[in-house]
Amino acid sequence: MIASQAHTLVDLGSTHFHRSDYQQAIDCYGQALTLAYELDDRFMLARALGSLATVHCALGRYGEAIQGHQQALEVWRDLNDQLGEVINLYNLGLAYQRQGCYQEASNAQQQSLALCRELDDQYGVVYALNALGEISCHQGQHEQAESYLQQALQVSCSLGARSLEPVALTRLADVYGQQHRTGEATTHYKQALAICRETGSPDGEADALIGTSHILVATGQITQAQACLTTALTLARQTRDPYQQARALQGLATACHAGGQHDQAGQHEQQARDIHTALGITLPATTYTQPLGSPTPGKQAPSRNERRTETCRKFHQDFKEDSVRLVVVARESYMTVR
Repeated sequence: MIASQAHTLVDLGSTHFHRSDYQQAIDCYGQALTLAYELDDRFMLARALGSLATVHCALGRYGEAIQGHQQALEVWRDLNDQLGEVINLYNLGLAYQRQGCYQEASNAQQQSLALCRELDDQYGVVYALNALGEISCHQGQHEQAESYLQQALQVSCSLGARSLEPVALTRLADVYGQQHRTGEATTHYKQALAICRETGSPDGEADALIGTSHILVATGQITQAQACLTTALTLARQTRDPYQQARALQGLATACHAGGQHDQAGQHEQQARDIHTALGITLPATTYTQPLGSPTPGKQAPSRNERRTETCRKFHQDFKEDSVRLVVVARESYMTVR
């Protein structure tokens, strides 16, 4: 009975998380964690630790997220549970990436990718490839980034998982923008936006709008860029994503400077700095006027495995959240079929 209650709490926490009700999610996961310790239930312990860490990441508490995922990862490995391990490696990589620790993020995602291929988890392969592409983009490794992202897009298309495509399309557009391939970048952003609006993904839409604004600023279309960024900021606030809010504010600062609105640009810069400070992210001063992705220089009974794959596939047919938020919910859901 108590064990069943713990699983119910984790499932309820995932529902709250999916709705961005983060405090309720924390309460549910915390209660499940307490029960896991009382019962000495290692499987539930790993689930609760990883789930709590994911909420911390969504709230921008990257240090706590990294610590929680590392603890969960140790338990999954003790249990010799590769599925739990691959999920936590992916989410650990995301937390490192959000904190700007790109080498650590790459190491985690490389391990995740290798395990996904071993498990023939094609959805996991897409997630890991998208993450590696974005990390490479951050590091200015354009050829490597394009390779990862093209692979992710190909696998997404082969799965018929349309909702997975915008991440790769947007990151590819970022890569093309950094290489001054403006036409290709614009085309990919438009494709990503169309799919996000079709599938109802506000996070993905905000991401693509921010990228689009970089192209608009670079081509002198300041008013249109500001409109894109204002919409992106509204969407990021609706989904309560501080990381995306900071990106939109950085973009607004750049657009305002380009349009000669320097006082307003300064306000946006300060808001972005405040968010980054709260998130524990240290970025160079040029970041606030030279956002990542800008085209200017310098600056993601069937066998047990069959049941997991089918559950994941069905979930992704109704997939309506961005890669960060949804990976946890999707993978959390098909962990319960084991």
